[in-house]
Amino acid sequence: MTRALSLLTMVLAVLSLSACNRSTSAIDSVATAPELPVAVNAVDPASAIARVRVAPVVGAPPAAAQTLSDRLESEAAARRIALVAAGTATHDMKGYFSAITEGGNTTVIYVWDIFDPAGNRVHRIQGQVSAPGTSPDGWTSVSAETLATVAMRTMEELAAWIGQGS
Repeated sequence: MTRALSLLTMVLAVLSLSACNRSTSAIDSVATAPELPVAVNAVDPASAIARVRVAPVVGAPPAAAQTLSDRLESEAAARRIALVAAGTATHDMKGYFSAITEGGNTTVIYVWDIFDPAGNRVHRIQGQVSAPGTSPDGWTSVSAETLATVAMRTMEELAAWIGQGS
């Protein structure tokens, strides 16, 4: 667990330093990258509490990113958050992920930066979810249930933040 905490501290330090830059480069850099294959849900943007574009996640392999995308869609819909394409969003959400295996468990560490339309980071969601299982790369042992927990916690916190007047 010491290794996991050390890595988490390092990841958060790098992300904190990158957040000091108020330019739109964080959003600009993801604007040309492909979005997750299914990044739009069925919530009517007119009745949604927010319209959010989910940028490509960093650190998760494609299969995990797709599973996460699917779960984010359903969790967002349950909270009346519309996931939309670029150009119509009230917020952009960019995720950074790592999977660490230690002591018979794999821990997924996640950080989501929320940006306003001007490209300013306005909120951060972060956490970790541990589950039994190990693999050499970490990600092979990450289950759909673990990613569902990440999606649920992410959308719960995003909805709570939006409800406070973001």
